[in-house]
Amino acid sequence: MPKIVFTKDNLPKVLSILDKWRGKLTMDLFIEEVAKELGVESIDRGTIYAQEEIKVAFQIKKKKLRLISDDTPDKDSTIEMLLTEKAADKSKIDRLEDKLNKYKEQFVRWQNNLYMMPGVDLDRLNKELDAPLPPIKRK
Repeated sequence: MPKIVFTKDNLPKVLSILDKWRGKLTMDLFIEEVAKELGVESIDRGTIYAQEEIKVAFQIKKKKLRLISDDTPDKDSTIEMLLTEKAADKSKIDRLEDKLNKYKEQFVRWQNNLYMMPGVDLDRLNKELDAPLPPIKRK
């Protein structure tokens, strides 16, 4: 069994599977779908759980699916397709909002730690961090 390493290329595909997921969600079903998408035989649970972004997205989606009831009557296929797309978009938005909140928390933590360091000139630091990128020198 090959070792799966999630890359920047295949991570969005895996998260997209979660965003579009409808119905019962279990780790076994999810692993099966991810393996199919990536074209491998199987994936270990540990490999999935090692990726924090996938793990958090899985937990959020699982929690959301528990709240949704599948007792709705049959609908027109177009409406069903639109509802599926809407649910996928909503799931993606929730996941990205969670990621944004973590970045905001990290920023506040860094800001506080810098403020507490002796000898750090915050004005100079802000000036350095806001400096534009150097121009690209091409031949």
